[in-house]
Amino acid sequence: MQNVATFGEQPEHFSELKKVNYIYGSNGSGKTTISELLRNLSDPGDCKVTWKTESQNVLVYNRNFVEENFTYTDELNGIFILGEDSTELHKRKVECEKELEDNKQKKEQIEMNLRKKQLHWDTIFNRFKNECWTQKVKYDVTLHHTFKGARGNSEKFAYKCLEEFDVDSDLKSFEEIEKEERLLFQQPDNPYSKIDIINYNNEVEEMEIFNKKIVGSGDIELEQLINKLDMSDWVRVGKSYLEQTKEICPFCQQPAPDDLMSQLEKLFDDTYDRNIKELDSSYKQYDLELGKIISAIEIILTNAEKYKNFGIDTTLISSSLQNIKALYQRNKEYINQKVKEPSLPTEIQSIVHYIEEINKEIHRVNAEIEKQNERLEKLPQEQEELRKQMWRFFCEQIKDIHNEFNNEITPINNAIKGMRKSIKQKDEFIDDAINELKEIQLELTGIHHTEQRINDTLDLYGFKNFKIETVNREEQKYKIVRENGEDAKNTLSEGEKTFISFLYFYHLITGTSNQEEVQDKKVVVIDDPVSSLDSNVMFIVGHLIRELISEIREEGYVTQLLLFTHNIYFHKEVTFNFQNQTFKDETFWIIRKNDKSLSTIQKYEHNPIQSSYGLLWSEIRNINKDNLQTIQNIMRRVLETYFTQFGNLKNLHSIEEYFDGKDKVYCRNLLSWINDGSHSINDDLYVTPDEELVYKYQEVFKKIFMATGQEQHYYMMMEEESDQLVVE
Repeated sequence: MQNVATFGEQPEHFSELKKVNYIYGSNGSGKTTISELLRNLSDPGDCKVTWKTESQNVLVYNRNFVEENFTYTDELNGIFILGEDSTELHKRKVECEKELEDNKQKKEQIEMNLRKKQLHWDTIFNRFKNECWTQKVKYDVTLHHTFKGARGNSEKFAYKCLEEFDVDSDLKSFEEIEKEERLLFQQPDNPYSKIDIINYNNEVEEMEIFNKKIVGSGDIELEQLINKLDMSDWVRVGKSYLEQTKEICPFCQQPAPDDLMSQLEKLFDDTYDRNIKELDSSYKQYDLELGKIISAIEIILTNAEKYKNFGIDTTLISSSLQNIKALYQRNKEYINQKVKEPSLPTEIQSIVHYIEEINKEIHRVNAEIEKQNERLEKLPQEQEELRKQMWRFFCEQIKDIHNEFNNEITPINNAIKGMRKSIKQKDEFIDDAINELKEIQLELTGIHHTEQRINDTLDLYGFKNFKIETVNREEQKYKIVRENGEDAKNTLSEGEKTFISFLYFYHLITGTSNQEEVQDKKVVVIDDPVSSLDSNVMFIVGHLIRELISEIREEGYVTQLLLFTHNIYFHKEVTFNFQNQTFKDETFWIIRKNDKSLSTIQKYEHNPIQSSYGLLWSEIRNINKDNLQTIQNIMRRVLETYFTQFGNLKNLHSIEEYFDGKDKVYCRNLLSWINDGSHSINDDLYVTPDEELVYKYQEVFKKIFMATGQEQHYYMMMEEESDQLVVE
């Protein structure tokens, strides 16, 4: 206890509490603070409650319990207790409880075996997981699209592998997968443009002028000789020199004949010039066409990167281009030679074959482009299909790993499945047993048992003008009513309310407001149950608490009692034991305030409460010649203390009303005797009471307690045994 109400910063402890614990403390010392802490364990503040074993229900009786149940509400919750109606039901209840316990134990055994199997399963799965992860790392760059969602967690990835292993999809090579991945995931979503076909005009290769011998006219005398010697081109060049020298023959370096120039001009006439011009023009056309073709092919190679995903064969195209360039160069050389020597026939090497090879590849690539563009129109579906194909490929790579895992895990899975089925069956058995126990409980327990017991107790102790009555059987509620059925809650005296509230609490100890908790173990805390009670009722309450203590010691449903009181007589009543034994299962405590008005807790080995009232009784128990002079005063003080101060009698003479006839005379004589002996100075010679007279009045003293119904108190204080519990 710390930092709450009258408890300060220095912690105060109740340590080593036992089954029965008596705590005495005056009003305001902190008893109710402790009981409230135990009533509301969910909010202990700086205080702390420690359980030696598992926690139990704590049932607390204090003034707040009385207010909540008898001040703020019109109806009381019903109290369920075990009935005593059916031996067969009790027998079946025991059997059902045994079945329930057996099934729980069997279920626990199966669960233990299941845990072992699951550990074995985990070991195999972890190996499979690690092996799958190794393969995943190997292919992650290309297949990461299909691994999405499980790439960062090896366990998720392993489960995904198991899930996807039976995917129905085409098995493709890794190269095909790579290509498809680039096409569907790495490329833009816009359609691809096709490659232009190489349009080559091969007529430039077939122009006749390239194969034609360009020579002069055959009408002159020199023609035959020139043609015979195949020297037309030499003569043509010589003509150009003659035009410069005029008189010197360019061929023999001798004076030229007068008609030589005219003959040469006839030889190289307009027809010859036209052929030369045609040759020149054809050469230009060829050169231009081949330049365009080479440029177009080079552009294709420059842009080849854009078409790599379609597998464009750049090697073929490059090789063809090189061949085209080579032929182009050689043909140019042939044509240039012919330009120099027009009479030479020239054969142009064709590049058509290479153009056809390139166009064939372009057609293939364009077909792939067209196919890809069609796929782009349904890209999500195509990507999903590729993901399946990726998983199909990956699962093929881990096929051996999966088969090994499957062979090991299948029998374990079957065992686990069987165990879970058995656990489910046991749960059903347990549920059936619990439901049957509830049905038995319904028959064995009920709030009407408590209603009858409380009313019997009220009647037994003379409380006949009110009782409790079940007013709402559906909601299981009680109400306090008068004999005519009127609500009595607001007209009860403080003593009546205290007594009925304690009776209600007392039966709540042996029962519960929740039918399912009738036999639950509980700790009971009772805080000052005798406020506003007269002596009769106080000792009834004391008797009930002593019965409760006996049940605790016999290992009943109550495992521990903490009893708080400020009333010395009540403390004496409940702590009394006839043979003056020391019980090992009880402790004694006193709560008191120190000089700083802070509450302190002190433990005692033995009962620390020894009242002067108890000492008076010890004198009566041991009458002898040494106390004959004081016995009258002792008896008076006992009767006055018990019946007037504690029993609410106006005076001792009111006791006479409990007697008739001769007994009434004896009672009056006793009262006169003890009054005389305690209020006058006696002369030992004449008025010292003899032992016989003392013993006679001692019998009358006993009868007073018998007649007033307080024989239990008498026997307790005289430390005598009695076969009677109460006087009806």
